Amino acid sequence: MSLFSRLRTRFSKPCPPGGEDERKLLEALWELQQDFDTLESLFNMTSDPDMIDYYVHQHKALDARYAYLIKQARAMGVTYHPRARETAVR
Repeated sequence: MSLFSRLRTRFSKPCPPGGEDERKLLEALWELQQDFDTLESLFNMTSDPDMIDYYVHQHKALDARYAYLIKQARAMGVTYHPRARETAVR
């Protein structure tokens, strides 16, 4: 299972928004997933060694942001599932 697949299934229970901070956090996680998806597509399409290095560094930056957001989500008791965006981010 790839990292991207694990990210998509990391949290399995959708959680309705409890407040503005929670809604913003869920939106940031959803946007981060979109960034990972885009990065994966671009990485898979390139053969230029410089671009591969760039995408590896971008991936590390996204990983760091993901770890930060997950730490915040756990502290707030938030669960997240990408398919639940429509109900969780309203």
